[in-house]
Amino acid sequence: SVLRVRMNASRLLVVLETRTHIFELSSMKLLHTLETAPNRLGLADMCVAVGRCHAVLPAAAPGQILFFDALQLHALSTLHARKSALAALAISPCGSRVASASEK
Repeated sequence: SVLRVRMNASRLLVVLETRTHIFELSSMKLLHTLETAPNRLGLADMCVAVGRCHAVLPAAAPGQILFFDALQLHALSTLHARKSALAALAISPCGSRVASASEK
């Protein structure tokens, strides 16, 4: 089932428990699918800045965040943000800042 949906002017991000789909908003064409670690909370976010389409979602290891370019469809980096599993995740509207919280 769909756990979260995020969109900006060009992309639609659909988060399922073990994968995230990226669609081109204008045509609703599926562009890319990311296989992810279990994400029961549906954590993900995407900036809304024009010309930028950075998404953040939990990476494979607990407490890690994957930065993904949803326009060019490639990973930008992985950040070890927390010692335990993520409980919340957000990116600023311009894509320059990320906030996270852990379960503990």
